[in-house]
Amino acid sequence: MNRIKRALSDANKTGIWYAEQLSKNPVTVFKRCTNTTQLDLQTLAKISYVL
Repeated sequence: MNRIKRALSDANKTGIWYAEQLSKNPVTVFKRCTNTTQLDLQTLAKISYVL
């Protein structure tokens, strides 16, 4: 399981919530949660702050 997907699940949050918090397209979130694309360090820092 992808770590982002696991963290969202542990926090009882959805991919839609995640997309809204980071001002990202839900498709981008889906690709990250399925390891189709990878994150840059700046976005990873934002995720850690939001979660």
